[in-house]
Amino acid sequence: MEQDTSNPALRFGEIFLMLLIAAAVVAWALWVNLDTPYLAFSMAAAFLFHVRSKPPARELAFALAVAAVLAIARLVFVPGHPRDVAGFVAAMIGLGSFLVLGMRAVRSSDVERKRVFVLLGPALGLVFFIFSAQRALNLADLLYPKTFDLYLYAFDGSLGFQPSFVLGQLFEHSAFVRSVGFLAYQTLPLVMALVYAGHIDPRATRPAWYILELFFAAGLLGWIFYNFVPGTGPAYAFHGMFPDRALPYRVLHRLLLERIPVSSDFPRNAIPSLHMGWVLLLWWSCRRFALWARAAALLFLVVTVMATMGTGEHYFIDLVVAAPFALMVEALCQSGISPRKRVVPLIAGCTMTVAWLSLIRFATPIVLKSRIIPWTLVVASTSLALWLERRTLNVELKAPSSSERVELASAAASR
Repeated sequence: MEQDTSNPALRFGEIFLMLLIAAAVVAWALWVNLDTPYLAFSMAAAFLFHVRSKPPARELAFALAVAAVLAIARLVFVPGHPRDVAGFVAAMIGLGSFLVLGMRAVRSSDVERKRVFVLLGPALGLVFFIFSAQRALNLADLLYPKTFDLYLYAFDGSLGFQPSFVLGQLFEHSAFVRSVGFLAYQTLPLVMALVYAGHIDPRATRPAWYILELFFAAGLLGWIFYNFVPGTGPAYAFHGMFPDRALPYRVLHRLLLERIPVSSDFPRNAIPSLHMGWVLLLWWSCRRFALWARAAALLFLVVTVMATMGTGEHYFIDLVVAAPFALMVEALCQSGISPRKRVVPLIAGCTMTVAWLSLIRFATPIVLKSRIIPWTLVVASTSLALWLERRTLNVELKAPSSSERVELASAAASR
């Protein structure tokens, strides 16, 4: 049901708002830097949420037509061509849906407008999150001219080999693996949007913020922990050596562990790996989905493990610390469980995360005494984090039982 526009003032206000939305979308399409794949793919969330609402085919077609016009305008009026064509296309399609959903919200009744906001709210939130996270995480680049990359490198080597260097060689010699890995690494925001869309009920009148809360909490806490052990990644700290020239295990104990200077152009966002932490949180958030969707999420997790190291963005230890870190974040945000049940995984996740960072910063030589020490710690930490998550935070959203429905109906009637 549309608004009653017989009142000229209301009609003028409606036109003004639609022009304002159109101007904002056009300005975003023309002036925002879309060379960063994360931001470009996050904008496609609006289209995924738009599809989730099952709109008429003509509305989707109109959104795609708007996307085509915006893309042409960008190519004509903005010098240079997009570096990432896939990200550019995804961004334009997302902007098309932003425009259409915004127009629908202006012209709808109060109830329908709330339902549109269920889609628009999280979509805008996801874009804002990616946009702000990129800038916040870059602040550490100026604070720490020297990094702990040599410590992270030494820990990985204490396992008997350098996992990131091995996978880096695989990426170097296999075009297929490299393409799949880079695609998985860059499209994380798109996968975030897919999982988020699965949690959205288009009939609801309030947005579901839980998934976005997970992303924000992980981003904020990750930025705090980056200050404990600032690091970049083997591709940045060991440029010219990665991935073909790793030091053999027998010489690692002779390394003089000290902070090393790394260009401030490279982010200090190595440990814990937020990329891995977010993917773990996404995988855990897929429990309510069909088996094929959970399997796809698990496959994306496996590919992410390979991609984060094969691209040289992370060390293996970064991914290890991501498991207890993600456990801590989920325990902090999981409102579907009583606070008492969340205490153990919250404390355990925080304790293990801090313990790992303390070990890397102050006691790395200990793990170089025997390969058994680091492997035992890795297996114990990861197993405990996964076990605690499954035992204490494994909650599936399900429909209420008949008795619960009666209680809910009685409560509603008494209001």
